[in-house]
Amino acid sequence: MAIEATEQSILESKKLSKAFDSILLKNYGANIAPSPYITPSGLGRHVDAFLGGGFTSSLPILFTSSPESGKSTLAFEFASSFQKSHPNAVIVYLDIENAASANDVNNAITGRIEVFNIDKTKFLYKPLVITLEQVFQLIEELVEIKKKLESHTSNEYHCLFIWDSLAATPLSKETQVEDPNQVIGLRARILTHLLNKYKSMFIMNKITLLIIDQVRSNIQIESRFSPQNEKTVGTFTNLKAASNVNALQHSISQWLFFSKKTSLFPNDGLGLDGWILQISTEKNKLAPSHYDVHTVFDKKYGIIPLLSEYYFMGNMSSWEKKITKNDDTKLCYPLCVETVAHSKVITVYDPADPKKIIVQTEKFTEKTLMSRYNTDARFKAVFELALKYSIQERILKGYFREIVRTKTIIEDAPAHLAPTVATPIIEEEPQDQTYLVPDLNINEELAPQQDFDTETGEIYEPEPEPAYESNEPEPYYVDPDPDSAPSL
Repeated sequence: MAIEATEQSILESKKLSKAFDSILLKNYGANIAPSPYITPSGLGRHVDAFLGGGFTSSLPILFTSSPESGKSTLAFEFASSFQKSHPNAVIVYLDIENAASANDVNNAITGRIEVFNIDKTKFLYKPLVITLEQVFQLIEELVEIKKKLESHTSNEYHCLFIWDSLAATPLSKETQVEDPNQVIGLRARILTHLLNKYKSMFIMNKITLLIIDQVRSNIQIESRFSPQNEKTVGTFTNLKAASNVNALQHSISQWLFFSKKTSLFPNDGLGLDGWILQISTEKNKLAPSHYDVHTVFDKKYGIIPLLSEYYFMGNMSSWEKKITKNDDTKLCYPLCVETVAHSKVITVYDPADPKKIIVQTEKFTEKTLMSRYNTDARFKAVFELALKYSIQERILKGYFREIVRTKTIIEDAPAHLAPTVATPIIEEEPQDQTYLVPDLNINEELAPQQDFDTETGEIYEPEPEPAYESNEPEPYYVDPDPDSAPSL
């Protein structure tokens, strides 16, 4: 009897669910939020995986760091990716920070538009002297135009607004009062009010809003008689030093912090003028936050995706260093870039058995990396496979604890990279939440005369020449002590 009652209650609960759905659609159908869209960041495929697919629409995105870290350059870089992803996109760049020196900045802006191949007919750069309240009013006016055009044409248009910067935008009251004590704490309250007021507008119209916040690093004062100890430019380690923390914490979709790490110079291996830029997430609605990845930043060209992916494959993140106590042998998947004498080698390891080498590249130098990738089909295929497994194992599994179905090596690898014996499929139940991973094109056709030993990864010369035997020692992977290694 109890079983029959349970079955009956299940049937009735389904009817109740349909009744709820009918009322929701009838009375609140116009208030159901449309699904946001995700745009690739353009900063590297490992960055997109780390973000959960890229940058999302419908709630603001925040770029934060100390000055001179590259935030504005990255905004232009994302604008380029936004145009490539959405052919009908319109981008509006509101530059409040540099409005006073607009004439001096115009040449630099024109240069950035050209560097990132932005279609300037659909990119509006406007240096404006406006207040915080006027920024939201302006965006509201432009969104109304978008809505009218969509209603008239029955087409959807993608809009990106870049606000540079929040810290440089005054309140209307700040321009009217003489005593600064009258506006202490007012900015956070006004910003919270405006974000809540216009939140539905961003969501219902799927607006992508990128806010740049110019903040200072941690300020320490030893005593009231000593000067403040502040590092304004450089490593940004105190994430909570950002302004408007309370106002922004619950009103944004993604919150990124940028920190300058190692400086790079033209005579270094990578051959560029810039720095290693660490990207950390304070908040991310697409994937778990409080992780970080590293990228290669050039002062002129911004983040170089290919070099950043290469750096990711060969170096641990700050989070990985902390978890493994700076011991890369304890990683859940080995680093794929190794130094051999004065050269580099990219090695692909079997995710099911990290001691086993699937394939290696020939030796190369970092300065020839990009040309080898663009001209050598085999090198590119090995690079792509190494990147795919590094993202799968170190980010999806290592960061997010995501269970990923591991295919056979034959399924994953290009034909000429596949071993003759397939590794069995590991059948694992997927979790409820999945994270978007960029498609990695590893189906490049390889030169048929190239071959390699599937056990050692050694490259053989074309027939009829004898097989090439390298004098270099075999790469190896040290199995960590299972009692001391943390589980990633």
